Order: sequence, then C-alpha cells, then structure tokens
Amino acid sequence: MKKELPILVFLFAAALTMHLGAVEANIRCSRYSQEQGLSQSIVESIMQDKLGFMWFATEDGLNRFDGYSFRVFRQIPGNPNSPSQNNIDCLLQEKSGLIWIGTFSGGLDTFDPASGKFQHFSHDPNNPQSLSSNFIRTMIQD
Repeated sequence: MKKELPILVFLFAAALTMHLGAVEANIRCSRYSQEQGLSQSIVESIMQDKLGFMWFATEDGLNRFDGYSFRVFRQIPGNPNSPSQNNIDCLLQEKSGLIWIGTFSGGLDTFDPASGKFQHFSHDPNNPQSLSSNFIRTMIQD
C-alpha cells in the first residue's frame, strides 16, 4: 500500500490538472480596434470600474467600453469639462468611485462618472503645493 500511495497521488494530481486545463479552454476572447470604436490602437492602461465598465487610456483620449460600444472622452479646447489632454498614460479608481487620470504632459485629472464632470490639477511653478510635474506616468492608491 505504501508503494501505491505516491502513484495514486500522482494520478489524482494529473487528473485534476487535466480538468483545470479543460475549464481554461472555455475562455472566449474578442479583439477590439479602431474599427469597433476604440479611439487609438496604442493603449497605455486598462481598468475595470466598480460598475463593470472597462476604461482604456490611449494616446488619443479616454475610452469607456460597456461591452457593446465605446464612448470616447477627448480634450475640447476651452471646455473644462473634458480631459486636460488626449494623451493619457494611467488610470486609477478610488473607493468613492472617482477615476484619476494621469496624462503625458497635461497633469492629473479626475472624472466623476456619476456627474460626468472632470477636474484638473497641474504643475504651477509659483505654487509649491501644486504637482511637481505635469507628466503622470503611474499611480497607486494608499
């Protein structure tokens, strides 16, 4: 019996591995590009929000995907209720639901999905309390 135990353990592990492999084979992937509404093919960051929407930071705007179509948020010059820049590098959603948007050289934005409003933060050389740079490459939540 002692000689059979390692063989039984091996056979059980092999069967379990084959079963888990079969489950993974059922994963379905889809490809989305500009033809399906993504604003740009270079995606810098991806995030899923608390409601299940997928957000894509691209070099040509912020993209929200609801599983069917994209909604693109782009800078509109003179409109404070748009992103500060189209070249977006990183995304983070805080516990309250607010989405933080780090841009290539436009500073830091927040977007409130509930109100649809943007707020902007940028480096001001005359204000030591402002951002140290307008280049936001990554963010983490503490």
